[in-house]
Amino acid sequence: MEAFWKLYEKNRIDKISVTAICEAAGYHRSTFYDYFKDVYDVLEQIEESVVTAEEFEQIIFENMKKRNGKEAALQDILSLYEEKNMYFTVLLGEHGDPAFRNKLLQRIAPVLMKHLHFPTIRSQRKLHYLMEYQSSAVLSTITLWYKNGKDMPIEELINLLISITTNGFQKEITKMW
Repeated sequence: MEAFWKLYEKNRIDKISVTAICEAAGYHRSTFYDYFKDVYDVLEQIEESVVTAEEFEQIIFENMKKRNGKEAALQDILSLYEEKNMYFTVLLGEHGDPAFRNKLLQRIAPVLMKHLHFPTIRSQRKLHYLMEYQSSAVLSTITLWYKNGKDMPIEELINLLISITTNGFQKEITKMW
């Protein structure tokens, strides 16, 4: 997995071969196939290990019980991103897996459903749209922040994300004029 990841950090998955992984890892092809079906299976296993539903539940909901507020939730998300930075920046970056964010949401949605009560199918459907919107915005913004070398203080980033979430984009952009 480490050998695959080193190759994946620099190359799109369609440019990575089993042979290249085995050479980088120092293992025979048969050993590779004892653990993986193909290079896509390696990526899938890494993606599944990056953030589990249990980890998300503990980070977000357990910490929110102890500390109230949007700032705490965003701080926890940023801490998770920092802890898994080597994966997130690649998986959510321009050469990463375009489906990773959706896979992440599919793992997280049941956790939200468990803790937040949405009694109707309509409200559950609406939650999926809200999660899509919010996760796209937050994850893309955090990824850009990392790509730009964390060019603003973390507190400023958290306040910006909260302000956009609370007030909306239009209100925030008009503050800048």
